[in-house]
Amino acid sequence: MVNPPGANVRVHQHVDIGQGEIDWDVFFATLAEIGFDGVLSSCVFAWEERADESSRFMLSEMQRYLDKHYQQK
Repeated sequence: MVNPPGANVRVHQHVDIGQGEIDWDVFFATLAEIGFDGVLSSCVFAWEERADESSRFMLSEMQRYLDKHYQQK
């Protein structure tokens, strides 16, 4: 929602991994590089009609990136 209507703004949306502008390889590589070992979470805002599917997809993608960048030695 843009307020006031017609305002010349950039709209911020939460979408599934891979649909936005974030380079997730860089993001997860940086987490691995700095030794991040905390909690990750994802938010499903833009997909009310498919929230369960989106949530499962996000978990799968996060695990895929973790497996890729946090290779056990």
